[in-house]
Amino acid sequence: MKRAHFVIDQGLMDDLIRCVLYAVDSLHLEPGLRSLPGHPECKVMKRAPVVPAFRDAGLIDSFPLHDDETVGRLRREWRRAGVLSPPVDDIRDYFGENVALYFAFASFYTAFLVPAAILGVAQWSLERFLGVNVFFSNIAFAGLNLVAVTIFLELWKRRSNALSYQWGSGGKLRHKKPRPGNNICEAKPPG
Repeated sequence: MKRAHFVIDQGLMDDLIRCVLYAVDSLHLEPGLRSLPGHPECKVMKRAPVVPAFRDAGLIDSFPLHDDETVGRLRREWRRAGVLSPPVDDIRDYFGENVALYFAFASFYTAFLVPAAILGVAQWSLERFLGVNVFFSNIAFAGLNLVAVTIFLELWKRRSNALSYQWGSGGKLRHKKPRPGNNICEAKPPG
């Protein structure tokens, strides 16, 4: 019998791993259990997720294994790209959306701070060497910062939404799923 061989690209493999991890993390203990099976001293909440419950009790530990070749390639690409433009798609493929979004934000914010820092140094120089009125220059600088931060927030909102759409993870980046049994709607009135 001849076996079929196929190749899965790295992005598809990462999505497959995420799906398996989601499926494993979605398994919950039976509603009647108040402690971990085989460990009556480890109490759990009603319908707790199985793997996180064992992990929180310190009974199991899991961590990802790194692929040295992929990490080396990612390092080289990042070095070539520079600090202000990390390879966000490659970071996403290897580490996931949350880590990629963090580095996208860090580079976006750093790029935003460069003009603000230049303005700050210019204001300090005007005050220090030319004797410009400190009070009015501080008010002007604060006003410019207020406008700049508003613009930054709107631009970042657009950028993060574009990344979420591109990665197909809209709405999943910011919210964690509620813990089971922790919903106020499930509470029954006394009596």
